[in-house]
Parts: sequence; C-alpha cells; structure tokens
Amino acid sequence: MSDKKQPPQRKPNKYPQTFDEMVESESKRAGNKLYDDGSRKANLAALSSRMHDDLSVEREKIQLVNGDLETIKKKALEYIKSCAAVGVLPSFIGLCRGLGHTRSSLYRFLELHPGTQVAEFLEIVRDSIADMLDTAMLDYNVNTIAAIFILKSIHDRIDRAELRLQPAPPVDPAGPVLSHEEIIAKYLPEGDL
Repeated sequence: MSDKKQPPQRKPNKYPQTFDEMVESESKRAGNKLYDDGSRKANLAALSSRMHDDLSVEREKIQLVNGDLETIKKKALEYIKSCAAVGVLPSFIGLCRGLGHTRSSLYRFLELHPGTQVAEFLEIVRDSIADMLDTAMLDYNVNTIAAIFILKSIHDRIDRAELRLQPAPPVDPAGPVLSHEEIIAKYLPEGDL
C-alpha cells in the first residue's frame, strides 16, 4: 500500500462554453425572475431579434457637416414613423443609428457646429423626443425611474441644487478678549470700586 496521495479529480467545468449554453444556463437558474416569466423572455427575445435585424442592415451614413437638411429631415421622419408603426418611443440614440452615425459622433457634430441649420433641426428633434418621454412618464406609460435617468443622461436634464452664500462669521465670534481692567471699566460704574 502506498502513502502517496492521489491528485484530486477535476470537476467538470460548470460554466457554459458557448453563448447559447450561457443563455440556457441562465434561464434555468432557480429563482431567476428575469427569465422565468414567459412574457419577459419573449420580450427580451424580440429585443435581441430587433437588434440583430438592425445591425444586419447596411446603413447609409448621412453627411451632417454641410449636409442636405431635407435628406436629414426625411430620414428623421422615417425613423419616427417606423417607431410609431411598431409602438415604441423614438430615442435620440435610435435617430443616430437611423442617420448612420454613432451617438458620440452626433454629439461631437452638435458641439462643433452649433447654430447650423442641421444642428438646430437635430436639437429640435432631440427636444421633441425628450418631450415625448416626459409625456409618457407623466401618463405612466413608461417606467418613471428609467425615464428620469434617460432624461438626465441623454437629454441634459439636471437636478439643480441652490447654494445660498452667507457672509463668513467673524474670526472671534465672542468678540475681542478684554483685559481685567477693560472688563471692570465696561461693567462697573466708575464709583463702585
């Protein structure tokens, strides 16, 4: 009999190897409310499918600098109409994608070319999208917390905190330190000593 210890047996890898295995593993987790509800699962699948379809389409990149305002208006209106057809709120990020740009490139354009007709039109569309989100939130058609977050992060809405300034208190709030003689002179009449 040998005193040599046997190496421990390796456990099979419990982590999924492919993306499909990961999704299946996640959906089987006990207590996972995100995937347990059939309607949520269907909604998430529809969102993923829509993203797949959207990324599969080759988009024409619409020129913004010295771009044709009528073409940009047409594309923006097509995007808004397609959102209405499928029953979703338009978003500024979706508009960016519809114009063939990333969100950051559109923001950079707005920052570098303020006051141009194209920039002013895009700002009007952006404000209109924020207004629609406001209305949907106030009518309880969208999640209020998510809407507030989107309005703050994408539409430049901010919480304003008011700061009131007051003069600084004196260096010695009790007043100057008086000597013994000054205290007597201040509080005792002259004849009481």
